[in-house]
Amino acid sequence: MTAPIFILAGEASGDVLASRMMRAVHQHYGQQQWIGLGGPHMAAEGLRSVGDMSRLSLIGVGAAIQHYRQLSAFADELVDLALQQRPKLILTVDAKGFSVRFAARLRRQMQRHGWSAPIIHTVAPTVWAWGKWRRHKFAWAFDGLFCLFPFEPDYFAPLGLESHFIGHPAAFDIQAQKPKPSSGSRSSGTTSSGTTSVAPCIVLFTFLCISECIINIRVVFFCIFTLFIILCFFTLITGSRANSSSINYRITIIITDIK
Repeated sequence: MTAPIFILAGEASGDVLASRMMRAVHQHYGQQQWIGLGGPHMAAEGLRSVGDMSRLSLIGVGAAIQHYRQLSAFADELVDLALQQRPKLILTVDAKGFSVRFAARLRRQMQRHGWSAPIIHTVAPTVWAWGKWRRHKFAWAFDGLFCLFPFEPDYFAPLGLESHFIGHPAAFDIQAQKPKPSSGSRSSGTTSSGTTSVAPCIVLFTFLCISECIINIRVVFFCIFTLFIILCFFTLITGSRANSSSINYRITIIITDIK
């Protein structure tokens, strides 16, 4: 019997990305057996999931602390599954906090049982933004890393972690198009008076769950309020009076993917 591939994803975005990776493996290496944890997209590609992916969809430190025991026990269950099935490859997709702890526990158990298989993580931690020290944990726990941005492998390769840029999933479905010639529309360009007109912008925010939406929407409105106070203060200091008819602020916030 052919050894399966273990794959783990804990979020909706990870489910989509992991399903595309599974499809790519099928196309290049033939049909495979998949075990682990995932959502409906991964199940459509043949995953036999052993649990509910939503158990890992936690936002914030408070939620992680509150559910620490459950998450720890679940990680041990997945480690036991991997030890029983002896997969030829272990893939973890995003869910970085859980994935790195799972991989570390699995590696220790592999050493105890005298068995090994490559452990590869997809979606590198954003060490270039904060917490650069986190890369050391990933370098120890994983054998390989798939990065979404071209500059990320340089952060991990010096630590001996084989890292490869695979592209961002948001760009997978984008089709290249030739730029359309200017038609003189009012959406953008230069007006007859010489001033530059800019088309109205729509800001699109996508969130995984209600709690994440609430956290981020507070930040958005705080920034808008702060900007408003700064503009008012600046107007009072300079003594200028802005013509209300010439200034038109349009802020359109569309919140999608709320689950």
